[in-house]
Amino acid sequence: MKIEAAVLRSQDSPFRMETVELAEPGAGEIRVRVAGTGLCHSDLLLWAGARLARLPIILGHEAAGVVEALGPGVAGLQPGDHVVVSYDSCAMGTRPLASRSAGNIRR
Repeated sequence: MKIEAAVLRSQDSPFRMETVELAEPGAGEIRVRVAGTGLCHSDLLLWAGARLARLPIILGHEAAGVVEALGPGVAGLQPGDHVVVSYDSCAMGTRPLASRSAGNIRR
């Protein structure tokens, strides 16, 4: 499926909105329709020149949205669930957080 994403192609250059191909969810993965996302300190370190990942890259890993699809082996979620997602490094080693209602977070 094609999506729009902010892509960083070189450090210290502007992010560019591009159409990119998104694969179907693999084993243990979910696809989330993102309602909102943000850039955190680690994203800005990459933009400023830290060599923490290879470029090009899509940043903005802190997000909230709705589950659209589940990959094989995913349990405890279903399409339509509202979720909050983050990298493990930003969630102190926990898996992505999922919330079925405000204030009720499961790990």
